[in-house]
Amino acid sequence: MVITLLIAFGLLFVPESPRWLISKDRAEDAHRALERIHKKNDDIIVQDQVDAMVNAREAERESSGGESRWADVFKGTQRRRFLCAFGILVCQQISGVQFIFSYATVFFESIGQTDAFLMTIIVDILEVAGVLVSFLLVNRFGRRPLLLNTMVVMAATLVVCGALGIVRDRSKAMNTAIASMIMIYVFVFNLAWGPLAWVVATELATGKNRTKIMSVGTGAFWVAA
Repeated sequence: MVITLLIAFGLLFVPESPRWLISKDRAEDAHRALERIHKKNDDIIVQDQVDAMVNAREAERESSGGESRWADVFKGTQRRRFLCAFGILVCQQISGVQFIFSYATVFFESIGQTDAFLMTIIVDILEVAGVLVSFLLVNRFGRRPLLLNTMVVMAATLVVCGALGIVRDRSKAMNTAIASMIMIYVFVFNLAWGPLAWVVATELATGKNRTKIMSVGTGAFWVAA
């Protein structure tokens, strides 16, 4: 509750997105928003940025054939962009990661781990470690190969968890193996699907319908969660 109130209070000092204002033909408001960001230190830089965004907006309108319409999202190449962006965000959630993030401690306790809370902390550390390592891998191997290869490893760890989970009288070693697979899964998930799903979806949702594609994709993301 306290954190939520602090965030809400902080948002009062966040200016509106200049690009969004430009998209609504509110160049003067965009100029004022950029002035707040730059603290009015250099009006020349601010005006240059406004002009660049206005020119980019006009070029986008001309190349995309006018204003954005919902009907265009489901036609031709725009439909492919929509399905790809929508699909990758939904797939990130239906992978089951939210269950682990939300109920890791309960799950570890259910498989007989006495130090369930400590194991949850380890999971959290692996989340951060996976994201940090992804910074080093993504530009070297590319987004698509990283997503595909990590998906295979994630699927393998879940298969092992499922196979061991259906055993009635599991040994302590089996329960430890399940916990280990969960940790590997979390680390590998954050090598690609955790941080890159949003990056790839944003890169795919280009053109005049970018906002509409991402709004539907984001909504589906939270529904799938």
